[in-house]
Amino acid sequence: MDDCRRSSAKRRGPDGAHAGIDGVVEYASDLFDQATVETIIERWVRLLTAAVADPDCPLSGIDLLSGAERDRLLVEYNDTAVPVAEMSLPGMVEAQVRATPEAVAVVGEQSTLSYRQLNTAANRLAHALIAQGAGPEQLVAVALPRSVELVIAILAVLKAGAGYLPVDPDFPPARIASLLTEAHPVLVLDDPHTITDPGSYPQTNPTNRDRRTVLRPEHPAYVIYTSGSTGRPKGVLMTQRAVVNHMLWMQHALPLTEHDTVLQRTSVTFDASVWELFAPLITGARLQLTPPQLARDPAKSPVTHHRLARSAQP
Repeated sequence: MDDCRRSSAKRRGPDGAHAGIDGVVEYASDLFDQATVETIIERWVRLLTAAVADPDCPLSGIDLLSGAERDRLLVEYNDTAVPVAEMSLPGMVEAQVRATPEAVAVVGEQSTLSYRQLNTAANRLAHALIAQGAGPEQLVAVALPRSVELVIAILAVLKAGAGYLPVDPDFPPARIASLLTEAHPVLVLDDPHTITDPGSYPQTNPTNRDRRTVLRPEHPAYVIYTSGSTGRPKGVLMTQRAVVNHMLWMQHALPLTEHDTVLQRTSVTFDASVWELFAPLITGARLQLTPPQLARDPAKSPVTHHRLARSAQP
């Protein structure tokens, strides 16, 4: 330790009889400041005082925090509420389509789509999904490799009002079967041809008049299953409101513009993929898809310039 400080206090009465226990605290001043150490001592004394007052009280029943500390942790630090606009994730993308229809939206290994082309393709597929029973409070499984078709499919599911269930086609068959059995999706999208040629469905944005029921902020946007590293994989549902809130925060904290390119390399079975997919599409930026075989080798990526994120400007 570079420097040690000691604190002690004798506890004896005027007649020299014991009136307490002396204590000494040693700490490394390069790791802790005096205020932190004093706080630790206060909590230790609070613990001992409570234990002496009620020896039968379990440790779990002793409150180490003062009233002010508890209020700061539970009230002050959690005062983070902000108003969230009543909009949907597909609605945010559609607003960007209206703003920059001819700007490049998605760049894949084989093709590139403008915002208008992406929206048109997703609209046609969304109407096809609605016709086959997909809608709010339902899930549609998307089992496609990272591609332009994957982006179209996910956006189409959201436009139909349903939540998407991402399934990695490289998962073991037993894992895929387990996910589909437990999540009960109404449809499974696993054929790229279905995405690019959904039939003669309308190219217009689906509205609540087209959907099976009204799309609300509390309806599911997606369900992503955990890896199962601590047990059986569990599906985590995220609502439209929650995703919209996250996207608005991302744009506030790490703003993107039409001059930015976001490299999409996270598997869509992980939640980090959500901002990679939608942060650019709601801001006019370009979404660059990394081919699956290059995802683990950025040096081979076709992107010559990209920015994953940038710090907010003061």
